Amino acid sequence: MAIELLAFANFDFQVNKQSTKVIVGDRVQEEERFVLNWKEYLLGLRHKGIKTDHESRSFMQRYAMPRPDQDFFRRFKRFQEEIREVLAVISQERVIQPDVWNTIFRESEKLGEVITTNPLVAKPVTEEVLSKLTFEKQVSAETYRAFLFGQIRDLILSRKIFRIRRCPECEVFFMDSTRNANKVYCSIKTCGNRAKQRAFQQRRAEKERRNQSALEF
Repeated sequence: MAIELLAFANFDFQVNKQSTKVIVGDRVQEEERFVLNWKEYLLGLRHKGIKTDHESRSFMQRYAMPRPDQDFFRRFKRFQEEIREVLAVISQERVIQPDVWNTIFRESEKLGEVITTNPLVAKPVTEEVLSKLTFEKQVSAETYRAFLFGQIRDLILSRKIFRIRRCPECEVFFMDSTRNANKVYCSIKTCGNRAKQRAFQQRRAEKERRNQSALEF
């Protein structure tokens, strides 16, 4: 689902504070936790047309999100920059360097299911204990990294990788679905129109400067 790859590259991830109540001993207290703005990200995916059924819903809706720490945030943001750099080169230079090619296919093979138990196992598991455990698929920065590299790999295999464009006006990555693969702007109504208006203003200003120069002469 290449649209999730592009949404991930374009989204402005932020670390937000979140207050929650936790039980400590015999009392309840407020605790501050830090989370990425996943809710806004997932809403954006749905607005872009990603379905929410079991087979096609977004990656982060299929997995349980662990409580991220500062190391998770640091690695996650660095990974997003890595994806942006890869897409920038592909969209602008129209080439995939051998080291990037090898990374794409190597990393895409690392996607595996990370299973966690609830509650965490801290004593020998008997049949009775096993019956009370629940199992969840959990995500990490590494599993999401492998997932998105897998999307890049699928674009290569489908010969669509060079359909990725970067809008020169707003710098958003998008997929060019036109027949001639000659789309320049992400939207002709917004960025394309804005660029045309700016070009028109520049031409008019240049014409006025030429006219002014002729009068002064």
